[in-house]
Amino acid sequence: MRSKNRVTLVGILAAVALAANTIGCGGGSASAPPPIFVNISPSAQTVDENRSASLTAIAVNDPAQKGVTWSLAASGCAAAACGALSNQTVTSVTYTAPNPVTAGLSVSVVATSVADNTKSEAASLTVVPPPSISTTSPPAGVGGSAYTAMPQESGGVPPFSWSVASGSLPTGFTLGTDGTIEGAPCTAGTSNFAVRLADSGNPPLTASANLSITVTVLPLSIGTTSLPSGVADTICIQAVQVAGGISPYTWTVASGSLPSWATLNSSTGRITAIPGTSGTTNFTLQVADSECSALTSTQALSLTVVSDTTASEQQAIPS
Repeated sequence: MRSKNRVTLVGILAAVALAANTIGCGGGSASAPPPIFVNISPSAQTVDENRSASLTAIAVNDPAQKGVTWSLAASGCAAAACGALSNQTVTSVTYTAPNPVTAGLSVSVVATSVADNTKSEAASLTVVPPPSISTTSPPAGVGGSAYTAMPQESGGVPPFSWSVASGSLPTGFTLGTDGTIEGAPCTAGTSNFAVRLADSGNPPLTASANLSITVTVLPLSIGTTSLPSGVADTICIQAVQVAGGISPYTWTVASGSLPSWATLNSSTGRITAIPGTSGTTNFTLQVADSECSALTSTQALSLTVVSDTTASEQQAIPS
């Protein structure tokens, strides 16, 4: 038993001695420093021609904080046609876009670590021509029908902001800040106005265009010129027809009066009656539409009521 304990003690002492030797003599390996990598901001943006954009970068895990160097990379252009870098520091740079640009140009601004030039990061920039509005003739509007149109633009830095620069939209129309023209046309005529577009460049670039919208409203008229005869004590419904204008319509008796046993629906123009006596009643109906300045139309009509006996005799007469 004593021999076994002696062996165990010797093993423990040997392990302690080995550990002490490792710590004291530096025999172990030190952990490697974390790798350097580059962060660039913003990583992507759109720039108007002849406008500038600022970028910043940091070399992460760079103990000496040496920062970065800057370079410009692009395809499809050369030298000044790609733009230029200025105000370069170890953490920031200014990119100035070329002028003019006829179509979208893609360039990359590259930040490379000074401490480790194998580490770099690129920001993508899209250079665009100034904004322009290609729409000159929006579609015509029809009275009473919902209207929506969107002027077409190209170039510039989105998002865009639209406004009316001069003149006025047709009555009942609005122009949204996104360029949407919408509304419910309620007056016939042509409206001339100018719209202005501003992009989100720094500073913003603008464009304007003269537009014209024509709204057509068909003339308002009452299509019914006569009403069929009614039979005493028999319910009848007469529908008066209307054409043109803008619905909904409002019906009234403009002159004369309906018999006491007849009523006019002011919304539909229907005449409902249960004739009590034979005879003829003359009156004039008026209809008004829902234009901003309401149109009206009138029609002289008459209600003729025959007795049940007369109606039977008329039906018995051979044709």
